[in-house]
Amino acid sequence: MTTDQRILIVDDDVDFAESLKDELESRGYRMAVAHNAREALDWETALRPQVVLMDIRLQTGAGDGLDLLEQLKRKNPALLGIVMTAYANLETAIKAVQGEVFAFLRKPINQAALSAALARCFEKVDREQQTHETIAALRVSEERYRSIFENALVGIFRFAPSRGFIDANPALVQMLGYDTREELLALDLRKDLYSDPQDLLALVDQHLATKTVRRLQATWKKKNGDRITVSISSRLVLDSEGRATYYEGLVQEIPDRKAAGQ
Repeated sequence: MTTDQRILIVDDDVDFAESLKDELESRGYRMAVAHNAREALDWETALRPQVVLMDIRLQTGAGDGLDLLEQLKRKNPALLGIVMTAYANLETAIKAVQGEVFAFLRKPINQAALSAALARCFEKVDREQQTHETIAALRVSEERYRSIFENALVGIFRFAPSRGFIDANPALVQMLGYDTREELLALDLRKDLYSDPQDLLALVDQHLATKTVRRLQATWKKKNGDRITVSISSRLVLDSEGRATYYEGLVQEIPDRKAAGQ
């Protein structure tokens, strides 16, 4: 829940605006009042409100209240507008909807309706904040993963059986004797990577049965044709509907004497 809930009132009825400000401040909101366009734009910069309560017939000197709301939303696209009027008609209602107004209240203001509208506003603010935080956390996580991926000393890969490698780190490129990641992504795994295609089938079968593979051995071919024995540990990655999307894991070369059990 948002603890810093900021509201800007824009109304040229001074007594009404100040009374509404006092009422909302008593509920814990941070408040500011503007009586004209200049004050409203200044307060938007100073307060950065999440919600604006706007008189639809405000005479701002630059159009009506909806015109000013449009200016405010250009500065702050996330701003939620609640318009207030004692003179609602079809024309103003249509204009309000076209202006992406969040709620429409008649004067005199019904406190229950106002409370409900503000609750919906800040629920939306909370959802968007949570989404923003989730995206930011995912970005940090992806950046951390990417750093490990690029700098690891062991091979890291993602592959789809129908497409081949969809990603490979520099250590794997070097292990297989290629010059670029793009060369690996172009490989046909059955023909170009696996010495015995049955090893690939065994990997896929084990993934389908257990979702993970631990230290499965296989013989791979390097770019120059040399064979190497590798140990593969990987997992099957599913989408939100439980369908297989790709495999990701680690691969290490096994020295010949260890692969032979010596």
